Parts: sequence; structure tokens; C-alpha cells
Amino acid sequence: SVVNSETMCSRRVFECLASYTPVVSTYSRAIENLLPNLVQMGKNEVEYNKVLSDLFENENFYNRIAHLGYRYVMENHTFGQRLEYILEKVNVNIEAESSKVTIWSLIKDINECEIILANYKKQKYQYKELLLICENEDCYTSISNLNSNQIKVIAINEFLEQTYLDGEIYSYMNPENFYGENYIADLMLATKYTNAEVIGKKTYYEVKESIVLNCEKEYLNQYTSSLDLDTSLIIQNRKFKLKREELIELTKKNNLKSLTKYGVKFYSTDKYNFIKN
Repeated sequence: SVVNSETMCSRRVFECLASYTPVVSTYSRAIENLLPNLVQMGKNEVEYNKVLSDLFENENFYNRIAHLGYRYVMENHTFGQRLEYILEKVNVNIEAESSKVTIWSLIKDINECEIILANYKKQKYQYKELLLICENEDCYTSISNLNSNQIKVIAINEFLEQTYLDGEIYSYMNPENFYGENYIADLMLATKYTNAEVIGKKTYYEVKESIVLNCEKEYLNQYTSSLDLDTSLIIQNRKFKLKREELIELTKKNNLKSLTKYGVKFYSTDKYNFIKN
């Protein structure tokens, strides 16, 4: 790397970060500009000792830096985004494709509605809509005024009148859980490099006597045998299309292992931006 260049640095910096690997580097103005606060840099032995100590002795710091670096590169520095930039500069107009996510929930009262609305509105992923399915008439009557371009309120009987789901990507939110602002955005990043029809979190934090991980072995960034409905995206395609009745049934058992009959693959991403219960 040319130390004082505004833009020139090694491509491997981006590749390592995209691979969920923290990077320690000598000073580079380009790295500082292009990857702000994501690459650990120092100026002398004392500073490098501090950086390495933080990474090797603090597992939470290591994992946080790894995740933030991965997210930033996948959101801002992919080959696709570089190509879009070049085409824009030579006046070739293209429309970048962004997949819409239908966030949905099965709710029974206005309190659950307010929780889901708060979790939906905080999501940074822009291409989304909300589907609220009311389990009873009182619930539907109390929130039907929320209907808009982005929010659809429907009674469960009306929802079940049609057989199949219309959209491509569905994500169920459970009113009992906490969903962070990057929950949907982080799950959608995995659609860029995996062909799994279900993408979610096999490892996550949950509330018991305190906030703890749900399992001793961590299933991160790997294919797995199943995932829970309320931690996942379901991606429909030509070989896999869910019936509406089946979707409602999945909320009762939550686990999606039954979808293996369609030949779907499950991919577990990170453990952040979600707390069960």
C-alpha cells in the first residue's frame, strides 16, 4: 500500500474482512478513509501490543470487530458495487435490484401489534413491508386503521382464503423477542453468497436468569440441519413455495426442520441483533 494515498490499499484487506477476519495493519490513509475504525492500526510497538492484546484476550471484542468489518465490506465494497460505480461514471444507467422482505407476525392484541411495529420500524433494511395477521376480530378491528402501502393488516380467515404466498422472502417476528436494527439487513447479506432457502440464526442470545447464548457449540456462518422460524428468512423459489396454511402451522412449532421435505438448505449466520424471550 502507498501510505498516503487516499484510495490505494491491498485488496486482501477487504477479502479478510469479508471473511469475518479482523485485520491488523500498518498505517494507511486509504484504509482509514475506506474502512473507518474497522482495521486495527498502530504507530509503534506499544500500540500494536495493545491492539493484539485486545484481539487475543477479549473474545467479545474480536467477534464484534470481525462482524462489523464483514458487514461494512458486504454493504459497501463488493465487486457488484464497484461495477455499478464504473457504469454510473460512464453514464450507463442500471437499476440495482433489491429484494423486498415481507416481515410478518401472527398477533392477538394491540400490545403485540405495538411491539412488532417498533421492531419493524427500527430495521435499517429499506426494502421491506409488514404483514400483520390478526388471530381474532377484536384485534383486527383495533388496528385495521394501520393499513397503508407498507403495512397490511388482515384477519386470519381472509389470509387463508388464498392458497400460496405471493412474495419471495418472508421473515417472521415473534412479539416475545427483541430484534435489533440490523437483524434483517444482516440476514439479507448472506443471500449474496449462499444458495440456502432458509437463512437465520442457529446460535443466538436468549433471556433466562440472565442473557446467555442458547447453546455451547456456536453455529456461525455455516450450513446447518434446521433453524427456528422466528430467527430466520424464508426464501421462496421455483422449487419451493409455501402454502399460507402451512406458514400459520409453522408458528405453532417454530422449528423449520419439516421444510427439508422440499429439499431446502439452512444457513446459520451470526449471533447478533436478536434476543429470544
